[in-house]
Amino acid sequence: MKNLIVNVVKYFMVIVFATTAVAAFAKDSEAPSITINKIGYEKKIGVVMKNLSGEVTVTIQSESGAPLIEEVVNQAEYAKVFNVANLEVGNYIFSVKNGLRELEQPFEVADKGLVLDAKKRREFFAPVFHTNGDNVDFQLMAGKLTTISVNIRNSAGEIVFEDLIKNVVKTEKRYSLRQLPKGNYTVMVSTPEKEYFYDVRK
Repeated sequence: MKNLIVNVVKYFMVIVFATTAVAAFAKDSEAPSITINKIGYEKKIGVVMKNLSGEVTVTIQSESGAPLIEEVVNQAEYAKVFNVANLEVGNYIFSVKNGLRELEQPFEVADKGLVLDAKKRREFFAPVFHTNGDNVDFQLMAGKLTTISVNIRNSAGEIVFEDLIKNVVKTEKRYSLRQLPKGNYTVMVSTPEKEYFYDVRK
């Protein structure tokens, strides 16, 4: 009888483990898939996206971040070839934003072709802001060990608060505006790669 109970428990554990593994696999298989590639020897970039949810913004921008071409996608799958032959010789960024996730693929338009190195592709996660009374909460998943700088500026652009968060992968913070006079403020969150802004009125 004891051996029977042990075997039943082991069998139940195997079933639970297998069910969990299948569920995890199903979840991963439904994650958004984004592929960005150079098309042959031409000055063309191909993008294929699957399992999308929500609004997706596809942008080709200058190296300084100025948008040159932009499309908004509201469908589960998307595929398109972008002809960049008309762009001037120089460096550009192909950007895909889906919710809090952003992919950036640098590329160069040269005299004789297109240079696109997949190893230079970068992924970012934007912070989530929330105002609760006189408190401003934010969460940021950096995805890697990094240092985050936070400052709050008044309507005149003067810094009224600063914070430096070192060596974190994920951070959650709450900042109180209780001691500040009424008015408009901007919270700026900076990582080594990106800056994010959030406006709040007290």
